[in-house]
Amino acid sequence: MTSRTVPLAPARQPLLLPGAPGPATLVEHVFATRTGWSWGDHPTRPRAIAVACGGRATPAGDPGALPPAELAPLANHRVEAPERFLPLLAEAFDDVCAD
Repeated sequence: MTSRTVPLAPARQPLLLPGAPGPATLVEHVFATRTGWSWGDHPTRPRAIAVACGGRATPAGDPGALPPAELAPLANHRVEAPERFLPLLAEAFDDVCAD
C-alpha cells in the first residue's frame, strides 16, 4: 500500500466532531490558529487523519489505513487516540505507554 501525506481542510475532517471535549479541541485549535500540522491519507475522503501541535497529537479514523511508518511524525508527542490505534502505535514505536 502506498500512502501520502496531504493537507487536510477543516471541512474535510468528519472523523473528529468540533465542539467535543478531548481530542477534537486540538483539531479546532490547529485549524483556527494554523499552528501545528494536519494530514490525511486522502485529500477529500480520508480514512485516517492526524493533527499535532505543542507536543500533542490525535489520530482518528481507520488505523488499518496507515502503515506504521506513516506515524513517524508523531514520535515524541503525547498521543491521545482511540484504543483501536494501540496495536498500530506499538508497531510504529518502541516505547508506548497507555494511560
